[in-house]
Amino acid sequence: MKKMTALLLALVLLLTVAACGQTPPSSSAGDPSKNESSEESQASVSGESSGEQSGSGETVTLKILCKNDYSSEIKTADWEKYDVSQTFKGILADMGIQLELECIANDNFPNVLNTRMAAGVDMPDIVAVAFDPTITSSDVVDWGKNGLIIPASKLMEEYDEDGSIAAFWDKYAPGTRGAQTAPDGNLYWFAYLYNSGSFDQDTKEPLPGVGYRLPSIRQDWVEAAGETMKLAYTPDELYDLLVKIQEADPNGNGAKDEIVNVKIDTFYDNFARGFGLNTSTLAYIDDDGKVQSNFYDDRLLDYLEFMKKLYDNGMYDTAAFSGDSFSSELITSNKAAVTYNYASWGDYEKQIAAEGVQYTPFVLSPDGDLGKTWYAQGDAPGITFNQYFVTSACQNPEAAAKLFDFVYTEDYAKLCTGIEGVTFEIDEKGVLNSIDLGTAPTEENELWDWRHKYSGLNGASIGLYALPHMAIFPYYAQQVDPKSDEYVQKKQTAIKEFNANFDTCVFQKNQSLAISTDEESDKLSEISEPLNTYAAEMISDIILGQRDISTLPDGIAELESLGLKDYMEIVQNRYDRALEAAK
Repeated sequence: MKKMTALLLALVLLLTVAACGQTPPSSSAGDPSKNESSEESQASVSGESSGEQSGSGETVTLKILCKNDYSSEIKTADWEKYDVSQTFKGILADMGIQLELECIANDNFPNVLNTRMAAGVDMPDIVAVAFDPTITSSDVVDWGKNGLIIPASKLMEEYDEDGSIAAFWDKYAPGTRGAQTAPDGNLYWFAYLYNSGSFDQDTKEPLPGVGYRLPSIRQDWVEAAGETMKLAYTPDELYDLLVKIQEADPNGNGAKDEIVNVKIDTFYDNFARGFGLNTSTLAYIDDDGKVQSNFYDDRLLDYLEFMKKLYDNGMYDTAAFSGDSFSSELITSNKAAVTYNYASWGDYEKQIAAEGVQYTPFVLSPDGDLGKTWYAQGDAPGITFNQYFVTSACQNPEAAAKLFDFVYTEDYAKLCTGIEGVTFEIDEKGVLNSIDLGTAPTEENELWDWRHKYSGLNGASIGLYALPHMAIFPYYAQQVDPKSDEYVQKKQTAIKEFNANFDTCVFQKNQSLAISTDEESDKLSEISEPLNTYAAEMISDIILGQRDISTLPDGIAELESLGLKDYMEIVQNRYDRALEAAK
């Protein structure tokens, strides 16, 4: 989960860079003096307490509790140093609002928040829960049910008279507002919306707005085996290629240990999607809105037989259990011939101390042909992240609603990217067009000055860690960037080909499920762990030969006795409620 959180944040950073062309990156070396180690730091626009008025302007100060460590260099507490923040502060001042941020070191944030919510003291006006897997939506709902939160839906109903927040939300992330509505009818938080999309820089035509998750293969090893890299393989073709790679011994250690680094106790980080299976282990909603399970899909048998064939012939190592899709001992020890992650992921090559390393994404499909049916999964536009909520301690809920009314606008979304006319322009198509900012300086102090001048609210951290990020503008993308490293260019070339054949792709999108009722939560608490544990053990035992594949029907019967059908019914009911709440 921590790795997934890290990836989501990495994707946010990547999307920001892509959307703004040369928006200053946040991953380069920064000023060590800016890497705060204190548990709490303050970034205050003024010293006024919440609800205090200043002169005839009747300025209200809203206190926000948030995380501080956007990256090792960028801290939320420094948000006011950015040019875009001065613009933002000016807009807020005209609205009679100023912000006071209480920025907590990321590791300490859950403890600080949980302690304060439990005690009901020292409460801020707004809490920002951003990419923190230890604080779940269920936790926030519980706080809401206990009266510690002013529901976002009530704020919208009472103060957003023109309904602009709901309209904006539904336009850019349709269905998610209903999915995040609690069973009691309350929507307790505001959310970060992502629905930007992209246009080809050369053709000016729209591109599929998806982030592919696919297997990647060592292209340098394919070539060492005397083969030419393809972008689509049938399972048999992939097996034969792995045989040739092992025979060629490209890692030069004399052992046939060039193997597949994917999970086998889950359907998520592995080849299951290439067989047309869903990445969800127990149940999912199909394109017709009906609940399904891989355990009732005839293709499951083909998948298990293929994975068992890999293991039986020395192409799978159980060491893959101890790694993840971002890094593992198999990758760093130069043994992973194939791994699975986002197609654009560019860190594998850096993890291996060897020359010419190249992981290139490919498709595993029934026909080995992108012109025919192929399968992929990943992120698609129209999704939400995080929970930003107003606490019951807020003395000026109208001001809080006014703040979020601005957050859910195109003007705020522009500020998330930068300053219009300085870092970008919006053309007649509504596409964000980056302004050439030149090359970022390499000298440390000059780089920070450059960042402060050209970053958006997202890059300054406030537009993600304190308030929702709004990624809604499509941007022009150079599908293959000649300025990028050669290994990155090869990935981009592959993705360009996937984009060109997207009409034949069966792309698995995430389905929004409504928050569980108390009864559903109780039932899920009872059956989820036994079901997931048994499912993981059954499929991995079959692949490893510790259980005969002929016993699969018996295993499915055992899953049913553990509550699989009940689990599927809950998934269906949650999906149906999400649809109803979105109406």
